[in-house]
Amino acid sequence: MTEKYRNTPKGRIAPNGYRLCDPLPEGQILLDNEKKQWVIGKPIGLGGFGEIYQIHPKDSPSKQCVMKLDNSKGPLFVEVNFVLRACQKSQIQAFMESRNLSFLGIPRFIASGTHNGSYRFLIMEHLGEELQKVLETRRLSVKTTCRIACRIMDALEYIHDQGYIHADIKAQNILRSLKTTTTIMM
Repeated sequence: MTEKYRNTPKGRIAPNGYRLCDPLPEGQILLDNEKKQWVIGKPIGLGGFGEIYQIHPKDSPSKQCVMKLDNSKGPLFVEVNFVLRACQKSQIQAFMESRNLSFLGIPRFIASGTHNGSYRFLIMEHLGEELQKVLETRRLSVKTTCRIACRIMDALEYIHDQGYIHADIKAQNILRSLKTTTTIMM
């Protein structure tokens, strides 16, 4: 998520050539589609298509979430569509029961919306450390590697079962849950 970008007269450009959104100021208020107010925090990541920010509900500063932001023509549209269509709690629970799973590594959708007609955003639960960063600092045991692989396969099976493909599987998009030691696909 921490790819470098270059500044051009047309704005910030990611290594893949995609035009990134202009940065949003810390403390700015966003309204989601349900008219709930959110306060933007610090940027915490930058990917090939957008930026990741800390964010919290205006009425609950201790509830930390993350927001993915891209321009209104970006690929976040597909991700928002996926979480709205396929990540309902009842759907995930039914899938888990049918497969006898105690956990499914799909991030929980919280809110979405647009900002100034130029940006699309998706707010999700705050997840943990990227697998890429873990691998840069330590070596994983065979047992841990197998457990991560199984969690990834479970998440991919669910995504495919819902009629989608991930199409961007890499260590930067695999995160540890802050609440458990389980793996989550982004």
